Amino acid sequence: MNVIGVMGAGVMGVGVAQNLAQTGHDVVLVDKDEAIVAQALATIRNNCRMSRLMGGPALDADEVISRITIGVGADAMAKADIVIENVTENWDIKREVYEALDAACKPEAIFIVNTSAIPITKVAAVTGRPERVVGVHFMNPVPAKPAVELIPGFHTSPGTLEKTRALLTAMGKKSIEVKDACGFISNRVLMLTVNEAAYLVYEGVADAESVDEVFRRSEERRVGKECRS
Repeated sequence: MNVIGVMGAGVMGVGVAQNLAQTGHDVVLVDKDEAIVAQALATIRNNCRMSRLMGGPALDADEVISRITIGVGADAMAKADIVIENVTENWDIKREVYEALDAACKPEAIFIVNTSAIPITKVAAVTGRPERVVGVHFMNPVPAKPAVELIPGFHTSPGTLEKTRALLTAMGKKSIEVKDACGFISNRVLMLTVNEAAYLVYEGVADAESVDEVFRRSEERRVGKECRS
């Protein structure tokens, strides 16, 4: 696992790239536009500077950034041993990305699908390497969240799982294996809460702003108590 590709330089891609680089991995961070990846580097640099203040480790921003190379388009992933994809949760977009990655990457490269909902087997089916496709649901912000959901698809090989677990461990993550089911665990449970909040508004118990305020204010009190202690 010499070079790790990170496809998508949005919020999740930035977090994954930073987490990889700060744990000693060489990263290729790629998106569709050079301005997007340039902004991503600036965000990572700022995140590193703020890390200690936000309760994370002290990070040398220059050292972290030195491990990240930026690129545009799937062809920039040609040398990647593992690609972690983080594009938007839109099936049409993901399908196009994986078709391009499959053509650009070496046959032995592993594809990690960073998703909270899209079936891993569905993604694997548009590639010529279904045994090398596996899902990992990273939590946001990625560098600060120690747990991830590890989701093998129907065709995911034991070797792919082993290499993915090893990478996650090296990133400081605890991988929790779950089945390839809609929403996996975290989002499936979370959506119950979100839907119940919507029903409260529908039933006229409160308007949306009041429901939001109840949870925002209760969280403020909890955080304030922790800070005073």
